[in-house]
Amino acid sequence: MQTDFSAVVFDYFDVLVDWRPHRVVGAFYPPGVTDMFFDDHDPHGYEFCRARAAAGVPDGKILDDYTREHGPAVGWILRLLLQHRALGFYDMPVGMPTLLRELRAAGVRMVGLANCSETAVEQMQVKYPWLGLLDGTMVSARECIAKPDPALFERAIRAFHLDTAHTLFVENTAANAAAACELGLHAVRFESAEQIRALLLPVS
Repeated sequence: MQTDFSAVVFDYFDVLVDWRPHRVVGAFYPPGVTDMFFDDHDPHGYEFCRARAAAGVPDGKILDDYTREHGPAVGWILRLLLQHRALGFYDMPVGMPTLLRELRAAGVRMVGLANCSETAVEQMQVKYPWLGLLDGTMVSARECIAKPDPALFERAIRAFHLDTAHTLFVENTAANAAAACELGLHAVRFESAEQIRALLLPVS
């Protein structure tokens, strides 16, 4: 992969901010209930709700539909998660605040492409002032398009006037990185701040 990047596009969850939703539910319920709520085998469970939020479905609609299907007791768990989601913003990954400062000093443009609700982005930006170093953020919920839909990548490229030949997309999942690569973009799945530093700020 070439290393003469002049811009970088960061996902938010698990790239700029360490997202731990189990921590929120675990603050109110024992492990068994927490495991039930995050059961990957539930086709209309947490991941389904998260995908709907990223696509722009309002929290109230998601909560009503989830409660109707799972019942009020389980629905209350989702209500608590939505009300206290800021507890799940555990921290920024190790080294990311420093990396953002270094990229700013080096003149690398930095934008966010957040696959989540507007409320979540607003709360993350309040909790972590370093996110203010970004030159802008596109939120999937506002666009009503969620990754890995290539249309969201294309919209971000146009909105931020990105030169795709010199822009690195840093994604939180293999599926999102693969979708970006299929468009001919330079994309990697995030592993660490050091990994991204090596790509954007190579030692001469």
